[in-house]
Amino acid sequence: MLIAGFWYVNLRLSIYYEAGKGSGATSSFSSDSSSLHKYSTDGTREQEGGVDNTDCFITDMDWFPQAGKTVVDMFAAACTDGTLRFFKKNGFLEKKITAHTGAVICVSWNADGTSLVTGGEDGEVKVWSRNGNLRTSLFSVSSPIHALAWGKAGNSLLLAHGNFISIKHTTTNKKTL
Repeated sequence: MLIAGFWYVNLRLSIYYEAGKGSGATSSFSSDSSSLHKYSTDGTREQEGGVDNTDCFITDMDWFPQAGKTVVDMFAAACTDGTLRFFKKNGFLEKKITAHTGAVICVSWNADGTSLVTGGEDGEVKVWSRNGNLRTSLFSVSSPIHALAWGKAGNSLLLAHGNFISIKHTTTNKKTL
């Protein structure tokens, strides 16, 4: 059985699909008052489990991609206090990393889940390992990184910063377009 669910933070809607068993019930979380709340599919807030106080606001989040038969039920969250956080599917904090000076504005996994990229209020784009280790500070500009997306081949990033949209190649020293 395929179950659809959703997560949302502020005005961003993130859709996910989950292979499930049983009645087909699933849950969603939202960021409100610096915490994650677990809801059932009928919109009822669940009181047990799946609630974690983040002590900041979440600006973006991305599910770990399903690569092959590997199922990793976690997501990464960009936070206003400059941290990158990894949460389990049930909403519990697994890891917290200081990632940027100022807010982490955007976060995105690559297609196979081997790398995670963050964009910050500090104008930096950083690439992280699946375990949260910094691989490289890839790109730096004088304005915040508002959005980013991996290219289909996984060797480039599309970035929105200031009035600009840039493509940064992640595998060679090609010029930014």
